[in-house]
Amino acid sequence: MGDTVTTFRMYYADKATICMAVMRDTWYEVIFNRRPVAVLVMNGEMEWMLAGGTILPDEIVDEIGYRIESRYM
Repeated sequence: MGDTVTTFRMYYADKATICMAVMRDTWYEVIFNRRPVAVLVMNGEMEWMLAGGTILPDEIVDEIGYRIESRYM
């Protein structure tokens, strides 16, 4: 079975960015413009949090989490 991916445009660092969130076993790999940048997980309180990679602003983590939830949950 292939990876489950959601792709969308967003602004990061004042630039239009293609963001991909790739579902893995228990986390999401975040890719900006074909470059892996971070790992997101949902904690026990159902909040998205950064688990590794580049430190992203909370607003960006929240936006990516919202996009994931809008598609899969």
